[in-house]
Amino acid sequence: MLALVAYDATAKRPNIVFILTDDQRFDAMGFMDRYPFLETPNLDRIRDEGVHLKNSFVTLSMCAPARAGFLTGTYPHVNGVNTNVEGREFNPDKTPSFPQVLQANGYKTAFMGKWHMDHSNEPRRGFDHWISFSGQGHYNGNELNIDGVTVKNSGYITVELTQYAVDFIDANADQPFCLYLSHKAVHQPFTPATRDKDLYTGAVVPKRDNFFDNLEDKPEWQRVSRGRDELYRLRYNDHYTAPSKRAPRPYTPENGAHPSTKDYLRTIAAVDDGIGKLYEVLEQRGILDNTAIIFAGDNGYMLGEHGRGDKRGHYNESMRIPLIMRLPGSIPAQSTLEQMVLNIDVAPTILDMAEVEAPAIMQGQSILPLFDQAVQTPWRDSYLFTYWRDLIPTLPRILSARTERYVYSTYPDIDDIDELYDLGKDPYEMTNLIHSPEHAPLLQEMQERLEQLKQETGYKKTVPRPRPEPEWGVKDGLLCDVDFSVRTLSAIQDASSIGNHPTVTGGSIGEGIGGSALSFDGATTVSFPWKKQVTPEKGSYVIEALVRPTADGVVVAQGSAYRGFMLYFDDGCPGFVTKENAHRLQFLDSQKSFAGQWVHLVAQIKNYHNTMSLWVNGTLVAEESIMWPMHVMHPGIGGLTLGADPTGEIDPLEISPLKFEGDMQYLKIYRQADVGNIVNHAAAIGLSFESGKPRSAADITIKEK
Repeated sequence: MLALVAYDATAKRPNIVFILTDDQRFDAMGFMDRYPFLETPNLDRIRDEGVHLKNSFVTLSMCAPARAGFLTGTYPHVNGVNTNVEGREFNPDKTPSFPQVLQANGYKTAFMGKWHMDHSNEPRRGFDHWISFSGQGHYNGNELNIDGVTVKNSGYITVELTQYAVDFIDANADQPFCLYLSHKAVHQPFTPATRDKDLYTGAVVPKRDNFFDNLEDKPEWQRVSRGRDELYRLRYNDHYTAPSKRAPRPYTPENGAHPSTKDYLRTIAAVDDGIGKLYEVLEQRGILDNTAIIFAGDNGYMLGEHGRGDKRGHYNESMRIPLIMRLPGSIPAQSTLEQMVLNIDVAPTILDMAEVEAPAIMQGQSILPLFDQAVQTPWRDSYLFTYWRDLIPTLPRILSARTERYVYSTYPDIDDIDELYDLGKDPYEMTNLIHSPEHAPLLQEMQERLEQLKQETGYKKTVPRPRPEPEWGVKDGLLCDVDFSVRTLSAIQDASSIGNHPTVTGGSIGEGIGGSALSFDGATTVSFPWKKQVTPEKGSYVIEALVRPTADGVVVAQGSAYRGFMLYFDDGCPGFVTKENAHRLQFLDSQKSFAGQWVHLVAQIKNYHNTMSLWVNGTLVAEESIMWPMHVMHPGIGGLTLGADPTGEIDPLEISPLKFEGDMQYLKIYRQADVGNIVNHAAAIGLSFESGKPRSAADITIKEK
């Protein structure tokens, strides 16, 4: 429970209006002059009446993690929200939000707009009034949850949210309030209001040098992902070699490097107009001078810089955000802060404005002491930027240390070059200094700085779910149990209670370990219908097999070009792949070959925790975060097949065409999270992993940073 702090009920505590946009660049405000034609008079007014925090950054450039940081004042690895994956939502008991704290201290609180942490639109703790939509929502026509009641709106969402915000302010002007207004704009698809669709026609978008980056001195993964997004798997593919450089994207005067730049900027017009309406109601109710207005974007956005779009990544256009504030009496008008400010500083700053003590877990700092000329306030001179793999698997895990002048980035899960830039001389990050002998001392300094920042912030490679796993209403147990230790093919049955009996095509009975086994000759398959009971869409499931490979191929598969999973052997090495459409293949594998040897395999997917794991002969060889596993295994993608991928589409370039050759003694599928006893079956059989270096998509490296 949050402790209430005594306060004078008659004092005029400041109202808080926090406005957040989605994917708005740091330079997409009129006063920044990046786009000479861009007009944002009301954003400019906030700057004129307050402060522009010109060096503002996010600790992770992605929507959900950034929003959790704004609300809780903590790094992603502390609040647990490090991806956009469904269910990534901070625990309000562990990392309370600033609205929670304000609510506990007498503020009337409201949330309106895009929550984006989890896809639910249900009311969250800390808010007296709630208006939200599910997921990304739509620019036109949304089903809103208003304090638990579903209401359908047909209008343009920016305009609708603005009106709800105006009504809330008007109804609560006689008491201290906190309004968190979270716009959908300017997120893709960049859809301006009808009235704004022709803005800036004919205007020229000034070009920047980094539009023409050929990526020659950038890491190989960037060149690979540019050319082959759909199949790049964070391991170098034998069938593809990255070019030494890429042709830069073309520049067009009308739209710059990105064909939708104009529409992107047009969506800001309604946001700016809405801020003007908030100003009007604050003035009409006579509370403007006692209201803090904070405006920010949740992360940066690249519009063709370095040949990339979207916000995921570590370049300046991705890390840096717009941030302006006004609070008469505390923040001088027309001021600028040069200090490095983070999204996690917003929560403690707001609580400082309200004269409320911030929870001890908050890692950010209030900026208000920086305006006290009589006091020298210690401030950061560097910060830690992180990125975990998310919906776009072409980006690896990233760790960056940024100072006022330099930025160093490394990729601890892949064997690739790092990046080092001198922002003073090279603000567009075009010249990678990582191999410059002259800058070797600087590189060492930045590497040490990164390690220091990791320690100071409590960085962890693996971040658990912020909330406990819910009860799915499905009991643990065997979903499939097929033992080939029989003497006839006709005796092969599913021994589980589900009775999902297979059809065996070809093959013969051979020798196993203490019994019989089914021999696969490259044409042998065992197929199962996929019954409803065998649908672990939620919770966790485990696949166990005892096999002896004599040639590479598919042990067990289910799926198609869109989704599925597969256990396989490649160069004699066991592997496990999951697939959530063509853009999301994720692999675990072992570097040790077991060709001609009996191998005990255990593969697990823990849905809620979004992890996949692979054990070989009782040894954990690979573990990886996974994006959307709950859809990997379900009836809609067909039945289960042993010995082949019947669709040939799970991994069409490498594994799927290969039919299994060897022996299989049994296959079992479980619904359960605890794999201890299952993994220990290898020891009971007498199998051991021996020596060999494990490898996974998250652990194929010669370095650990």
